[in-house]
Amino acid sequence: MTSRPSALPTSLEQPVAGGRTGRRPAPRISTHAASAGLVAVLGVLTAFSVGAAVVNAAAATEAELSVDVSESADVAEESLALQEELADELSVEDDPGTRDDYLTAVAATRDALREIGTVAHGDDPRRLEHWLASQSAYEAAVVQLLKVAATSPDDAQAFEDEYVDPHFDAVEEIVRGEAREHRTAADEALADLRRAQQVLLWVTPAIFGVGLALVAWCTTVLHRSRREAASRAEENRQQALHDALTGLPNRTLLRQRASAALEAPQPPGGAAALMLVDLDRFKEINDTLGHAYGDIVLQVVAQRLQRAVRATDTVARLGGDEFAILLPYVDGPEAARDLADRARAAMEASIEAEGATLDVDASIGIALAGVAGTDVESLLRNADIAMYAAKDRGLGVCVFDARLNDHSPERLGLLGELRRAIDSGELVLHYQPKLSVAGG
Repeated sequence: MTSRPSALPTSLEQPVAGGRTGRRPAPRISTHAASAGLVAVLGVLTAFSVGAAVVNAAAATEAELSVDVSESADVAEESLALQEELADELSVEDDPGTRDDYLTAVAATRDALREIGTVAHGDDPRRLEHWLASQSAYEAAVVQLLKVAATSPDDAQAFEDEYVDPHFDAVEEIVRGEAREHRTAADEALADLRRAQQVLLWVTPAIFGVGLALVAWCTTVLHRSRREAASRAEENRQQALHDALTGLPNRTLLRQRASAALEAPQPPGGAAALMLVDLDRFKEINDTLGHAYGDIVLQVVAQRLQRAVRATDTVARLGGDEFAILLPYVDGPEAARDLADRARAAMEASIEAEGATLDVDASIGIALAGVAGTDVESLLRNADIAMYAAKDRGLGVCVFDARLNDHSPERLGLLGELRRAIDSGELVLHYQPKLSVAGG
């Protein structure tokens, strides 16, 4: 069988020993910082929205209050004016109908004052008491005016100007002052609302723009974090299932794939097989040149074995200088032996390792499923037996046969019985002297 070329490209044949090199990755903002940033953005947007809602609500409340006070003040002012007009008529002629209208106007004025006090100062009853006292003083002054008009009509006007009008003006100022005060408050609230709306007009797009940018940034950070976590998980999985030195599947991954191959249906006449490869004279390389040279040899051997087998086969490193090759399907022992011969031929070429020319060979044991076992442990054990038979007998390649297995339970039992017999002194040595016929 013709072997592959004996020299491989330097980049493949001589991997550089040592650790990984490269720049330290730039620090990245953690997912906690991204989450905190997102929460902060949402907090600012919430506070801004709540603030705007509070300003709107305050302006609306003040406007409603101003309308209510203005309506009550208009009623109070009308009834107060009517009260003054009727008082003047009564000072000229005390008519019962006019007096009834006057009393009705007085009651209307008092009700309007109470309405203003309730609406505008419901939590300050003393202010309402003061207003009603002013109204009572005005009513008392009107009573005195009517008495003066009845006894001395010529003095009525002077009395009204001096004693009645000041009380009227006081009550009127109360009514107008309340209306003016709340109109001013409403105007200020509306001005605040207009300013807030102007601010909202400019700030809202900016705030939401910044918020969307931060949300996009946070989303990018979180997405990148998830990718990195998935990458780390995949890297950890690779490390858990692959050999660190050669990058080949390790024993764990080999067992998984071998179990899957044994469970998969096989075409008639075919079977899965497992080959164990052990390098000859590898210990001499390590002892003479050091483990660095041995590592280079293992890496090159791993690459050569991978190129020698089929695409569906699995090359794994079990540890030390021991490799395994899983054949998910093979047409009998001869086809398996041909693949093993191809693998040995791929390792015949010398290996150049840092100025030293090294030659390695291998012994390969083959275990066919069904003949050498139906589970992974049986195939590994019997391939190991065949590999040692190939090494001891100098065969290079050996297919497992039941006759090669001298590690049977009966043999282990016999060895145990012999050990116990020696310990208890049950063995006795018998011998027969041999004499020379010529000399006796």
